[in-house]
Amino acid sequence: MDITSFLRDNNLPIPLFLLSTIIFLLLVVKLTKPSSLKNLPPGPPRLPIIGNLHQVGDRPHVSTAKFAKEYGPLISLRLGKQVLVVASSPEAAMEILKTQDRFLSSRVVPTAFQQTSLIPHSVIWSECNQTWKSLRTLCRTEMFSSKALESQSRLRDERLGTLKDFLHTKQGQLINVEDVVFTTLFNTLSSIIFARDFLDLNDEHGTRDGLKESLHKIIEYGGITKDFGSFFPMFERFDLQGIRKGTMRQYNKTFAHWEDIIEERRARINSSTWSSEQAQSFLDRMLENGFSNDQINQLVTELFVAGTNTTTTSVVWAMTELVRHKEVMSKIVEEIGREIKSDTMTDSELSKLPYLQACIKEAMRLHPPVPLLLPHMAAETCEVMNYTIPKNSKIFVNLWAMGRDPKVWDDPLSFKPERFIGSKVDFKGQDFELLPFGSGRRMCPGMPSGVKSVQLILASLIREFDLALPEDVDPLKLDMNDKFGIALKMETPLKLLFKRKPESRYKLNTHVRKVPSLLTLLCNIVDHQNGLLEEPVCVDLNLPPGPPRLPIIGNLHQVGDRPHVSTAKFAKEYGPLISLRLGKQVLVVASSPEAAMEILKTQDRFLSSRVVPTAFQQTSLIPHSVIWSECNQTWKSLRTLCRTEMFSSKALESQSRLRDERLGTLKDFLHTKQGQLINVEDVVFTTLFNTLSSIIFARDFLDLNDEHGTRDGLKESLHKIIEYGGITKDFGSFFPMFERFDLQGIRKGTMRQYNKTFAHWEDIIEERRARINSSTWSSEQAQSFVDRMLENGFSNDQINQLVTELFVAGTNTTTTSVVWAMTELVRHKEVMSKIVEEIGREIKSDTMTDSELSKLPYLQACIKEAMRLHPPVPLLLPHMAAETCEVMNYTIPKNSKIFVNLWAMGRDPKVWDDPLSFKPERFIGSKVDFKGQDFELLPFGSGRRMCPGMPSGVKSVQLILASLIREFDLALPEDVDPLKLDMNDKFGIALKMETPLKLLFKRKPESRYKLNTHVRKVPSLLTLFCNIVDHQNGLLEEPVCVDLRQQSPDPSLLLSTIIFLLLVVKLTKPSSLKNLPPGPPRLPIIGNLHQVGDRPHVSTAKFAKEYGPLISLRLGKQVLVVASSPEAAMEILKTQDRFLSSRVVPTAFQQTSLIPHSVIWSECNQTWKSLRTLCRTEMFSSKALESQSRLRDERLGTLKDFLHTKQGQLINVEDVVFTTLFNTLSSIIFARDFLDLNDEHGTRDGLKESLHKIIEYGGITKDFGSFFPMFERFDLQGIRKGTMRQYNKTFAHWEDIIEERRARINSSTWSSEQAQSFLDRMLENGFSNDQINQLVTELFVAGTNTTTTSVVWAMTELVRHKEVMSKIVEEIGREIKSDTMTDSELSKLPYLQACIKEAMRLHPPVPLLLPHMAAETCEVMNYTIPKNSKIFVNLWAMGRDPKVWDDPLSFKPERFIGSKVDFKGQDFELLPFGSGGGCVPECHQFDLALPEDVDPLKLDMNDKFGIALKMETPLKLLFKRKPESRYKINTHVRKVPSLLTLLCNIVDHQNGLLEDTVCVDLNLPPGPPRLPIIGNLHQVGDRPHVSTAKFAKEYGPLISLRLGKQVLVVASSPEAAMEILKTQDRFLSSRVVPTAFQQTSLIPHSVIWSECNQTWKSLRTLCRTEMFSSKALESQSRLRDERLGTLKDFLHTKQGQ
Repeated sequence: MDITSFLRDNNLPIPLFLLSTIIFLLLVVKLTKPSSLKNLPPGPPRLPIIGNLHQVGDRPHVSTAKFAKEYGPLISLRLGKQVLVVASSPEAAMEILKTQDRFLSSRVVPTAFQQTSLIPHSVIWSECNQTWKSLRTLCRTEMFSSKALESQSRLRDERLGTLKDFLHTKQGQLINVEDVVFTTLFNTLSSIIFARDFLDLNDEHGTRDGLKESLHKIIEYGGITKDFGSFFPMFERFDLQGIRKGTMRQYNKTFAHWEDIIEERRARINSSTWSSEQAQSFLDRMLENGFSNDQINQLVTELFVAGTNTTTTSVVWAMTELVRHKEVMSKIVEEIGREIKSDTMTDSELSKLPYLQACIKEAMRLHPPVPLLLPHMAAETCEVMNYTIPKNSKIFVNLWAMGRDPKVWDDPLSFKPERFIGSKVDFKGQDFELLPFGSGRRMCPGMPSGVKSVQLILASLIREFDLALPEDVDPLKLDMNDKFGIALKMETPLKLLFKRKPESRYKLNTHVRKVPSLLTLLCNIVDHQNGLLEEPVCVDLNLPPGPPRLPIIGNLHQVGDRPHVSTAKFAKEYGPLISLRLGKQVLVVASSPEAAMEILKTQDRFLSSRVVPTAFQQTSLIPHSVIWSECNQTWKSLRTLCRTEMFSSKALESQSRLRDERLGTLKDFLHTKQGQLINVEDVVFTTLFNTLSSIIFARDFLDLNDEHGTRDGLKESLHKIIEYGGITKDFGSFFPMFERFDLQGIRKGTMRQYNKTFAHWEDIIEERRARINSSTWSSEQAQSFVDRMLENGFSNDQINQLVTELFVAGTNTTTTSVVWAMTELVRHKEVMSKIVEEIGREIKSDTMTDSELSKLPYLQACIKEAMRLHPPVPLLLPHMAAETCEVMNYTIPKNSKIFVNLWAMGRDPKVWDDPLSFKPERFIGSKVDFKGQDFELLPFGSGRRMCPGMPSGVKSVQLILASLIREFDLALPEDVDPLKLDMNDKFGIALKMETPLKLLFKRKPESRYKLNTHVRKVPSLLTLFCNIVDHQNGLLEEPVCVDLRQQSPDPSLLLSTIIFLLLVVKLTKPSSLKNLPPGPPRLPIIGNLHQVGDRPHVSTAKFAKEYGPLISLRLGKQVLVVASSPEAAMEILKTQDRFLSSRVVPTAFQQTSLIPHSVIWSECNQTWKSLRTLCRTEMFSSKALESQSRLRDERLGTLKDFLHTKQGQLINVEDVVFTTLFNTLSSIIFARDFLDLNDEHGTRDGLKESLHKIIEYGGITKDFGSFFPMFERFDLQGIRKGTMRQYNKTFAHWEDIIEERRARINSSTWSSEQAQSFLDRMLENGFSNDQINQLVTELFVAGTNTTTTSVVWAMTELVRHKEVMSKIVEEIGREIKSDTMTDSELSKLPYLQACIKEAMRLHPPVPLLLPHMAAETCEVMNYTIPKNSKIFVNLWAMGRDPKVWDDPLSFKPERFIGSKVDFKGQDFELLPFGSGGGCVPECHQFDLALPEDVDPLKLDMNDKFGIALKMETPLKLLFKRKPESRYKINTHVRKVPSLLTLLCNIVDHQNGLLEDTVCVDLNLPPGPPRLPIIGNLHQVGDRPHVSTAKFAKEYGPLISLRLGKQVLVVASSPEAAMEILKTQDRFLSSRVVPTAFQQTSLIPHSVIWSECNQTWKSLRTLCRTEMFSSKALESQSRLRDERLGTLKDFLHTKQGQ
């Protein structure tokens, strides 16, 4: 209810209420009116009552710093009745804290801590009396003296050790730094005070016993800045905000945690056996001194709050700056490593760390823990810097401002610890530029403890851990905003990863570290965990250098899961040849081409033995291995056989057909998976495996559709063998004494997988062996490599071993190379484009052959570059030293394991320019190759152990990449940024991607219909139908071909299928028509179905660009003609209208009984004309529209009221507009509303859902029956059935209304004048229920869906183009004067109408118009349009055609200003037909805004095709009520706010609520609404030029404001300026002298401010003659040039700054 109703209902006289309110306000003004004080420090202007409250804000340290820049280092503010003085310079701070300390050392106790009984016991807030001195002395002696700090060192070390242990267990997890530091400091203090810990590091939020939560709430209450009672003391005793009550509640909860401890200790001390030597804690000392519980509670709470909160804040800010400045962190790490030698860091060692101390000082300078210090109060009136400081003033020292003052500090905003190196500036209170702990008698007594704690925590954690942000967080973009309170915390808590440093891992924490059990020890060794003992002395001869080792495990803990990376790091530090010790195993790693050449070439005879991985140590199989056996005669024979039969040029040429067939199968598979993400590794592995198996066994084993290889388990077994072979944490190889036990089950597991694998080809081998052993066999019959092996007498073991190695080596590494190459190509589109261009230029044949690969040098360069960055075997397979030898002057002991780190060499800046970039061009014209002679690129190794399969591997990689790039566009999902692709690798036998690469393979247009003659199969009939329905690609290649070798179909089934297909072709074959409009090539049966897609308006627009403005397509048997130009549209819609105006009824609406009653789909007969006449007369005539205006206004009012209640909430625009339009129509048709704005999804009665489903069914484009009429009657997709079901649901909603109205009309009392709705008119005309239902549904569908779409697209463009929105707002404000906008006023808004036209041009609501049909064959643009053709007009294409529109893709409403182009059907370039815009103008009452995190220019503008062209992503906006509309009373819902709300709003800087009734404004220029007393003061802000410009846009070029009592007029146009400065110059040329220059004796001498009198004229004449005349300017030129030269010289010295 409104305030009047409230007073009337409660029998309160209105005059009395108004009088009492006025008296109350006057009383407030009187009681809060400050006394008149002279000579206060300067400050910003104040408002009545609230003073400067509105200017302080939530960050007073920042706002007062700004004021200090403007008004000087000592300023005064008035907050309500409170005078506030703020010092912001060292000089001002010294006067307050030192010179006037005796007058200014009293405290202002925050409301939170005004607990009467506790204040006298406070060391912080009590007066500086004898009690206070005693408390400080006790604290200083027992807590903070040097002796006390030394005695506490053990407790500090223990709590710090606990913290480090906790962080060790949380490696890899993000840690809230503030939380763990607070807990550690609190427990340190509690152990000193109570000799026990209270908090638990694992209880992050402190919810277990609530102590941490209570402490944080006390701190929070203490930091409240908007304390109403302190600003207006008359309200103080009421504790309106509940601050005191809340703090006391938390105090009591906190005290309860140690109540029992105090009582127990008190009893012990009062006992006769107690002596002072037994005191263990500070609590004991307090009890000995006779402290009461209140005294203890108060002092302990203050120690906890002050001793944890500020120190925690200092640590957090320091850590933040260090992780942001890595170079500073590095210096600290270096200093700690150099100076601290003992295992445990002690307090005394901190003095050796001057750079760390400088960093802490620098952090405290930038981020003082208490930015304004705790508030002082003036006990007496005194003077500071010649200004008067009144008694009881509140005084702050702004350390934050002083720390960032360029007059005090050089480059103050930068973190530069070096400024304190060699400087004597300290934070002990004598240097007033750095006072984090204050100065004078109120200086923090805990400073020594706080500083020590900060130093110790930082030094210990930096020494023990690497402090790191998450990888996706840029240190320089870290949120450095602060949050004001008692301490200045970070607004966004700092969360870090604490990564244990290698050198700190095995140092014993003597306090708490436990000796692990033997079992734990062994597990830790296996898992590379920490060691515990020092290393015994070991003589290493002249081994290559390497990192320090631990006893027993050596360097095991340092290798990690990615040894190629860790050894590369060691190489940077220790050189290109390093040695490690893994358990007992010596490991040598080469990481440069020179070292690799010495190992693989110079010393090859000594270093070519193999170290056989545990996985492959199957005793009976090793001798048959071409990889692992010794380089003996058997090995040579095996390599010769493989080279001759598998990898020679002749062999590769003979295998080309098999490779092409498997590659064809892969391409066919990918064609069927378009639009699906494909795991690249999986399909490439399967293809390579089947290629190899066809060469070895003449058969395929794997299936591309069996992604995970689970059918017969072969793929799974192979992957497990590879996995076992890649195990790096092999306990037995590190400690040979355990090797025979196979503790990890590696050998056993590998053998199990070997046996499973061998079983897959066991029968094949036996069958082939029997054939070869038969008498009829001859060598010419050999078909496969297994035949050759059997001919050479290989046993099953030999065959199994060699075949498995060929499969593992020939698939795994090649797959890896293909995947990495594809990954780099999708990341570098410019490289991919060059390959595509090269292939298109060089390869002309349909099928790519091996021989053609040599024509692709750029592709080959890309493969080399990928192998350089991602070598498939990053460390090569391990070699072993058969004898001790020398490499690079270092000794390599016998049996050493030797690796060559290709990964490190490929990324070495000494070898490669810009090594981390993917630059294939480096290999163009370069002779560097991977054949083993160029040691900088060795993906296949070198020397006698070089991979024999290199020619086959390279050819496979080239062929797969070239073929797939030629055939497909390789694409990542749309939401994946190529540059953010996960490029981490996973170490194993081959270097795989950690995150598998998944791509979309999109078939290229030019490759779609080329026949794969090898393996294309005839698809099944089911696939045929499914593919047609789903718009899949073509189904039959031109010649039908069956791979009979792969399948043997039943001849009768094959015959029946062929007969059926021929029948389909016969029945669907279109008649041969000549002179059709051009169009893209067609496939048999389906025609162009596969090319139309889900967005036919887009696809046909593309065809129009290629084939012209009139195109034809064939969709099954249906001929489709699409016009995409105004000329073509005019021929169809005007010239040939009589032949082409029939309709094609969509399947959804083919309800036989309803079509004749349709105004949209029925034939143009007499019935149709009658329906259109009725609709035009009763619904859409001018008279009808005018009569409906009230209904429209009411529904629009309901929408606005709804949006007012939803301010701040995201609104689905489509939903609310649809509901409003539907209810408007339903009120016209049925005289009632059906939908509710609050029922967003329309689920209450299902009507909205049914309507949306009808619309959805009507928009189905994949309609099988319409493409193939022989199937139409079956309704295979259930479209007609589904639509009819929704129709019936919809009709049911108004069935009873129709019957009730019919009965009324049929009654004898009815007369035509009683008709209230369109339903009445239909019933009067004798409409049946079917007729009514059909017509009403069509009106709802057509009248809501398209109009909603138009409104949504228009709003979307407006929120994307703010300058356009501003022009509309200005136009509406200028032209529309009434509160409620009427239909008649819309004609006054030409710019809005232009915006609507522009939105409809870009986003036509029905993009292809509704389909027409040719009733007769006719001609359009000289092309034949056959009878029964379906005809569309592509408005979407026409609206974006650069031949029709200038800059067509831009939203430019101005193109319609002054243009006669309209959408009434006569201008064929703009034909949206009937879409409305009535809802858009009323949005002038709202600011339409996107959420803050949404960039308008990145709004998803994709559309979704249907009956209407909707947005794919629904538009959701915030509707923010505009200021000027806020205070217009809506008599339905607006209330008068209470007085309390008024006061709170003033304090919180809210807008006022009442119009100014104090003064009469005559005919002042317009302007924004004013508040009482202050007028428009709150709206002007700090940038009045901007705020008044905004008002000018809204209220016109001449506006008026009221600032307090001052009337302000602002001109913002040339015309207004001319009137003021020229026409009315004689009246308006006086000056308003700013207060700053109102020095009475000086004004008459001013050329700027004095009156335009004779003196003023003389001054101006003098200045013009002697300063600004041409002669004067010429004579000054030398001086100007000199000063300009000085400036340029200065800038030359400051380059880069």
